[in-house]
Amino acid sequence: MNSSTSMPPRGKEPMSVNSTSSQSSAVTQSNWHLEFTVPELDNFSGIVQEAIKTGVVTGIARKEIIQVLRTYILKYTMNPKSEQYIAVCQKLIGKYPSLQDTEGNTHFGSWRLSLRNSFKNFRRKNQGLQNTKEPPSKRRKLYVEDDDVSDIGEEEYEEAIRELKAELKGGGKSKATGNANTIKRLMSITRKRRCMWIQEERPLISEVLERFPCLVLSRWVRREFKEILLFDSKAGSLMDLWPDWCAKIIELSKAESKSRPFVKKLLKQLDEADNCVCPDDFRDSVCIELLSRLLYPRGFGKKIIFTKNFGTCDVDLESEVSQIEQAAPFIIITGVPGDENCQYFVGGEKDIFLESKSLKDAVIDLIALYFIFDVTYPKYLEAILLFFQHYVFNLKDEQPIPPLLAKLIGNLKKF
Repeated sequence: MNSSTSMPPRGKEPMSVNSTSSQSSAVTQSNWHLEFTVPELDNFSGIVQEAIKTGVVTGIARKEIIQVLRTYILKYTMNPKSEQYIAVCQKLIGKYPSLQDTEGNTHFGSWRLSLRNSFKNFRRKNQGLQNTKEPPSKRRKLYVEDDDVSDIGEEEYEEAIRELKAELKGGGKSKATGNANTIKRLMSITRKRRCMWIQEERPLISEVLERFPCLVLSRWVRREFKEILLFDSKAGSLMDLWPDWCAKIIELSKAESKSRPFVKKLLKQLDEADNCVCPDDFRDSVCIELLSRLLYPRGFGKKIIFTKNFGTCDVDLESEVSQIEQAAPFIIITGVPGDENCQYFVGGEKDIFLESKSLKDAVIDLIALYFIFDVTYPKYLEAILLFFQHYVFNLKDEQPIPPLLAKLIGNLKKF
């Protein structure tokens, strides 16, 4: 599988991002799309030419079309604006009508999304990273090595993805659940190739969800988590040890509360749990906050998020989340934990990935997403994420325990 940043049009030399002429940058960076010309047919491979002629666009053909468009656009900018994406995609289906989407009012929505995601991934890999080494993946058991797990060819893989999207009524964040046996079969036969793609090409989570839309549903996230790690227990039971750790967290917090007023204030809130409709969620939220304060006495910092609580259900959630810079997954809470109207989500990359039933479920879904999408634990969240993975879920790997977490575990075990 080719993991190069872009594929130049046939017969053309690849253009470096930094080789853009000063004239193109200065004169046309804001209005280049007005004069943009979609590449002629002979700039594409035979696979794409056949797709354009027949209207049957395989995943391979779509990927090549997007890469060629991106290569042409990179002559002008690495950061196209929304109207520029639209203009390019309008011109694409204007020149090649057979590429129109069969659904949606614009007939180019899927192309716009694919092109935008391609640039997001390109920028993430290239902008400011040319001279820095990518941190190694922290996952140890993400990819199934079992020889009994069958691999499938590219065409069969793409057909399975199309069938999966059809089963979920077009994909996206649809609430449709589809036929469980069909989804289970399709996720199983695509798993090996899907994991290879995630590991080798490092796509954004949004790109994976676009191709495997069942992963916006918690039940399929948990199933995939279980299948990847091959653990014996049910995913829902991973928080069974949490109440015992909560008791220890509370006792240690009491011992340290005299010198830490904020911790003392949190402990006082626990007395209010019995007045809540959902007391477990309230206690869990307080204990997670206490845990974070024990690990990080000064807090995470303004731009670092493990849980983001908007404090009310009356919020334009998508708009608010789109303004959060942290790409790594985190928990989103709307409302007050313990209230019946409180909702829990997992988000990141300026997007909302899925909804969870409770705060405990949100923690499971959060860790599962890090594994399924092979996301390295951010250094600033590593200790708290490893606390849940190693000591609550009891899913240990070769990852070293940070000193501050080792110290906390030693103190907690005294109670």
